[in-house]
Amino acid sequence: SVDACVTINTQSNVLSGTGSFNLNSGATLVTSHSNGVDGVITFASAGNIFAAGSHYHFNGSIAQTTGSRMATTVGSLFINNPASVTLSKTGHTASNLYLMAGSFRCGINGNLNIANGGTINRSGGNQPNSADAGTINFLGTVAVSGYSNGTPQLYSVILNGNTDFNGSGNTFSASIWSRLGVGCRPRDLPVP
Repeated sequence: SVDACVTINTQSNVLSGTGSFNLNSGATLVTSHSNGVDGVITFASAGNIFAAGSHYHFNGSIAQTTGSRMATTVGSLFINNPASVTLSKTGHTASNLYLMAGSFRCGINGNLNIANGGTINRSGGNQPNSADAGTINFLGTVAVSGYSNGTPQLYSVILNGNTDFNGSGNTFSASIWSRLGVGCRPRDLPVP
């Protein structure tokens, strides 16, 4: 069991056995395995737990997938691979997305949700200008920040709340390659 505030860095090593593996909320799994979580956690038990609020850091040097075992709701998702990282399943929700190196893809028709109050921070990575980048849905108020003008570069974004594309302090605004959608509920419309 990996407890909150503990980081386990598997690199590309496989953790296996007859028992089970628990990644608790607030714990971090770091992997460079090309198959992500599925490639490094291979315990035979059906009782493996990847808790909501756990963190995942992908730092390989060849293309990686996140793996289907990654929690559906994650605390922070770190993309730190100069090649690329692709979500294995669509519809994950992250509180924070850190684009550190390489390209991040949600897959064709795939999406990643950023939770209300969440952030996207870019220090080196982006989404590519291609359909396999998928869509990032902002589920409420989200802050986006980069370290140079026009970053991060995101392919398709749907806004469902207030968004600060200027970040804070000495950060810069984002660029959107393809589509910017604005979600709005009737109650949000001004009354004439």
